[in-house]
Amino acid sequence: MRNLSGRPAKILSRFPAFMRADNRGKVLGEIAFALGADLDEAERLMARIQRAHRLSFAEEERDVLGLAALLGLQGADFVILRRFWEHGFIAAQQPIPADAQSREEQAYTAYLAELKESVQRTVRLMREGCGTLWALLEGTAILLNADTLPLAGRMQHPDKNSVPHGGFIHRTRIKYSVMKDGKPALQEGYIYLVENPLTDKSTEDSERRQRQTFHVERRGLFNVPTAVQVTGMAGRTVLPMIVNATNHQGVGFLDALQDGQKLVFATDGRAYLDGADATGRCYAFRGALADDTPFDGALHRHWFCEVIPAGALDRNFPRAALVPAAALKSPMLPLGGSDWRFSVQEGAYDASGFDLAVFALPDDPDELAALPASGKVQLLWRENEPFAATVLIPADLKSLEGALLDPGEDLLTLLRAGLEKFRAAGIRVNVDYFDDTWVLDESILKDMSADAGEGVDFEGTVFSELEPA
Repeated sequence: MRNLSGRPAKILSRFPAFMRADNRGKVLGEIAFALGADLDEAERLMARIQRAHRLSFAEEERDVLGLAALLGLQGADFVILRRFWEHGFIAAQQPIPADAQSREEQAYTAYLAELKESVQRTVRLMREGCGTLWALLEGTAILLNADTLPLAGRMQHPDKNSVPHGGFIHRTRIKYSVMKDGKPALQEGYIYLVENPLTDKSTEDSERRQRQTFHVERRGLFNVPTAVQVTGMAGRTVLPMIVNATNHQGVGFLDALQDGQKLVFATDGRAYLDGADATGRCYAFRGALADDTPFDGALHRHWFCEVIPAGALDRNFPRAALVPAAALKSPMLPLGGSDWRFSVQEGAYDASGFDLAVFALPDDPDELAALPASGKVQLLWRENEPFAATVLIPADLKSLEGALLDPGEDLLTLLRAGLEKFRAAGIRVNVDYFDDTWVLDESILKDMSADAGEGVDFEGTVFSELEPA
């Protein structure tokens, strides 16, 4: 008697028992065994095919990636996880088995389970909808093989109530792997998403003649303060003044700049001459066009002029003693276009101001325009970039590049490519690192575990009395 099971046994069971078809040497039994074995193998293969088409039951990496490809996913979307497996780091985390083969099997099973979970997270995210803030944050976590940790809500908004025009910074807490001493180590931190990130902008550092007007176009979302840099030229930069003729604000210096000296009116309300504090020798005003002349043509509307420090614009002698201001009000750069004017002292000769005496300027506009430059002027500001977002990841993730990625591969580039499927159409997404001391927007985040308020300091680069947007 042969011990038959499966399809051969079912076939032989159809014959009468007296025929003893299952005895060895019986041709009928051999035929039934051959036919039944093929049917059993076909059934086994069909079952494996069925499992390969179900994510939870797939037994091979290629089957999982094949299912992921139906969503447009590629192996590059899970490259960090795969490199951990390829380099043996997942195997090193498994319990020590009796032999190396069993250890590799355990590592492959663990890798496959994590790969399935990553695909399932992506499926859930896509079913919920891409193009959202959460899609970019969770998508970044998936690409990094990081787990998102529970928060009071999915995201936190550190700047919502802490800076003017806040609500552009969002973050979620993650647990992720970095390389330390050649081995993976778990860390906890944040992924940040910055909507409409601030970018540095400036005009050209151009030579300006006396009373020369120049136009500035500013994009972005809000009116912002601007820094002003004035560079002295050939002893002609005497009592320089820069006026915003659009909103009637300006700043000035109560002395002369030597050739090459740089005076900067910073957005923190301070002024610096070649790096040294010179706020006490400067002034700011609003509500007037302090250097208007008949050359300006049409009359301008003047408001009540506010000057800091008081009396800085007085030209009559004896001049008032000035009390230096601790900080000045930076000129605002309006959204859109604005006209600015650069001026120096137009003509003075008296005993008290002898060191600042200059020749009177010609009355003819053509002769005035023919004069050499009286200084160099540059405006510098920061503006929100519309239709853009920046994803910031912890700087210690850079350790993965040397340990896991091939030469020429860049983690930030891989992330940018992977986030294409999660971003909204028309939105440019950038990816960068950040450190624990993080300077972003108009804030410095010192305590990475702190929300807005305690633990977070904000730089005073924007004075509180903002111009209406």
